Amino acid sequence: MAAEPAVFRAEIERIAALPAWIMDGNYTDTIAPRFAAADLVVTLDMPSWLCTMRVLRRTLSNLGTVRPEGPAGCPEQLTVAFLRYTATWNRLRRARTLTLTESFPGSRVVLRGPSAVRAFTRG
Repeated sequence: MAAEPAVFRAEIERIAALPAWIMDGNYTDTIAPRFAAADLVVTLDMPSWLCTMRVLRRTLSNLGTVRPEGPAGCPEQLTVAFLRYTATWNRLRRARTLTLTESFPGSRVVLRGPSAVRAFTRG
């Protein structure tokens, strides 16, 4: 079950006010408070096929259970709608995400592909 929008936004704002945090997600409704408090934005620009395959693998291996990092009471489920969303992400939403990243006034990193992620996380 998804949080009510006002509750979700309040939680994002609360976390963004902390001295240190890492958040993921591309929720444009809450991008302003995150950008206002962030000093670095990292964008993962991965191929749609890779994202879709990873969603399938993660979902099928955890189907019906709540992942340790997942919200309580939200068991993993597989829906055609979510697979479609993942598979069409780059075609329908990638440009908007990259434009948002470019609008961030602080430090920005765009990681294109798994090898770029590995290099970035190694420091």
